[in-house]
Amino acid sequence: MARTPEQKARYAEKERQRREANREEYNAKARQRREEKGDHIRALDNARYANDPHVREQKLSAAKRQRETDPEGSREYQREYRTNPDTRPIALSAQQRGYYRREYGITVEERDALHLSQGGRCAICLETTVFGSNTGAHLDHCHATGKVRAVLCSACNHGLGRFRDSPDLLRAAAAYIEKHRGDFTE
Repeated sequence: MARTPEQKARYAEKERQRREANREEYNAKARQRREEKGDHIRALDNARYANDPHVREQKLSAAKRQRETDPEGSREYQREYRTNPDTRPIALSAQQRGYYRREYGITVEERDALHLSQGGRCAICLETTVFGSNTGAHLDHCHATGKVRAVLCSACNHGLGRFRDSPDLLRAAAAYIEKHRGDFTE
């Protein structure tokens, strides 16, 4: 027995509400699927889109509805927004804001306040650092807890990463340097 358009609309609304109520669970399952299958899922989705007219029609109509309900969220709008010289700095700032919120759980303002509290210098070597420059300021964070520790220059941040944030390895490296100081011949 086929459903009437009203029944379909009611079912779709109930499904949307159910998904909204269980958003965290759905997101967790999606993350787990991506981790298990990786890029394979995207390849399957692309293949389904290319080969199945029904799937392609669903995706295109969903994108059209999205453009109609939220024109500023459309890809065309976003592309124009990012490439327009007048709005590009704002777009990059919005990207940075999202990045710091997602990755570190802080705002750009909190990042800047931490940087200022260090006098605009690396917490290890005390070199002057600037976010977004070649010398680059980086937020150092604990990989185990995700907690932000300080702002470091690029070299110090990469150095800690190379030593896998291990105090034992860093002490061993310091002892090695002390032991062999002046041993090099030219």
